[in-house]
Amino acid sequence: MSERTRSRERPGDPAPAPTFDSADPGSTPGNATVASGPYAETLPVSGMSIESVRRRLGDRFDLAPDSQAFLDGEEASEDTVVRDGQLLLFARRSGEKGAAAGASEDAVTPRMVAEDRTLAIETPEGEHVIEPLAQALEDCAPRRQGTGSWILPEGVRSVVPFGRGVTLVHETPPHVRSLRWISAESKQRFGPEAEYREVRLSLPYVVLLAVFEEGARGDLVLSNDNEAFFRNAPLRSLQDELCYPSLLNCSKVGAGSTRPMAWVCTQYLGMRERHGLQPGQELAEALADCGGALRRALAALHQHLFDSGFNESSEHHELSSWFSETVKAGVDPRLASVESWQEATLADPAFACEVEWLPTGRTLEQTLERCASRHGGPARAPRDVADVLRRVQQARRRRSNEKRRGRSPRAKSQAAQAAQAAQEASVGAGEVS
Repeated sequence: MSERTRSRERPGDPAPAPTFDSADPGSTPGNATVASGPYAETLPVSGMSIESVRRRLGDRFDLAPDSQAFLDGEEASEDTVVRDGQLLLFARRSGEKGAAAGASEDAVTPRMVAEDRTLAIETPEGEHVIEPLAQALEDCAPRRQGTGSWILPEGVRSVVPFGRGVTLVHETPPHVRSLRWISAESKQRFGPEAEYREVRLSLPYVVLLAVFEEGARGDLVLSNDNEAFFRNAPLRSLQDELCYPSLLNCSKVGAGSTRPMAWVCTQYLGMRERHGLQPGQELAEALADCGGALRRALAALHQHLFDSGFNESSEHHELSSWFSETVKAGVDPRLASVESWQEATLADPAFACEVEWLPTGRTLEQTLERCASRHGGPARAPRDVADVLRRVQQARRRRSNEKRRGRSPRAKSQAAQAAQAAQEASVGAGEVS
C-alpha cells in the first residue's frame, strides 16, 4: 500500500503548485482510483484525459510505456476522459498462455488491488476482473450453514457445510430389513410395469449423504446428488473409509467422473418432499421452521432409499448398480444372488457386518470434499489470490446465468417459487427409478 503524507504548511508559505490539471480551469476535480501492479490510490484525476494522467503519474506508478489503459474494465484510448468514481487501471498484455521452463511463480500469479470500494484483479492472461469490493468479499467469504436452533434428526453423525449448502451424514445401524425387490418373473426390469417381491436382507451400517442446496429464498432443498455407502463399523472419524452399497439403484459411475460414486436415484421424489413440506403446508410456513423442514426432507430420502421398489434401472440407464458389481466381483458366496443373501440372513441375521464389501478407496472426508467440489467448493476462506479470482469469476458466471433465466441473483419471484413448491408430490412407495 502506498503511504500518504500530510503536507505541513506554515502561515505565510506560498500556496503549493497544483499537481493535477483540472478539466475546467478554476474547478475542483473529482476523485477516481488509479491502479497499476501493486499500486493503487484515489486521486483527483476526474476530468483529465488518460494521456494526461499517464504523463503526470508515470514515475509515481512505474507505468510501462506500452501499458494499456482500462476504465472500469474496458480498454480505453489515451484521449478518453476519466470521470468521477471510475477505476483507471494500467496493465501490460501478457504473452502466450502457460509458463516457460524455469518461469517464476510470480509470472503466473494473478495480481489483486483493493482500493476503497473496488477490487481489481489482473489474470496471468492479461484479463481484468473488476468488482465492487463488497460484492467480491461476499463471493469469497466461506459460507457456513450452522445448525442454529435446529433439532437434528436421530442418526445424523455430522453436518458438513459447503459453498451454498450443507451435507448431512446419516448412519443407520445394522438391521434386517424388508425390501421390495424386482421379481425374477417380472418381464419389465424397471418402470411402472415392473413387478416386485418382498425380501428380508441383513444390512450393515448404511451411511447416507443427504446433500441440501441453498434455495432461492434461503431455505435448504434436498438435491439430486445424494449417495449411500456400507460400513462394518460405526463412524468414529471423518478419516473412516467407505464401501460401496450392494443395492440396486445405487449407481456406479465411470472412472474419472465427478458424479456421486454411489448415487441414489430420486427420480420419483417430489419437490414438496425435497422442501420438507407437510401435507397442505405452504412454502412460506416451512421457511419459518428450517430445522423441521430439513428433518422431514431427510426422512423422505431415507424412506425413498429403503421402502421404494428396487429394480434394474441403473443397469439400463447408468453403467450398473453396486448390487450387480458386488455379485460380479464374487465378494462373498452368500451374496451371489438376492436369494442366497436372504438365506444367509435367515441363518445369521448379523452376517452383513462380516462381509468384505467393495471398498471405495476413499474416506468419508474425501467423499465429502468430492461432493463439495460439485457445489461451489468447501466452506473455507480463499487460500490465495488465484482462489479469490476463481471464486469471483464463478460468482459472476452464476449471477449472469441467473439474470439470463430471468431471476434476481438472490431470489426468484414469489410466483416462480410457489410454482416450484407445487410440483408433483412423491409417488410414495413407488419404484426407486
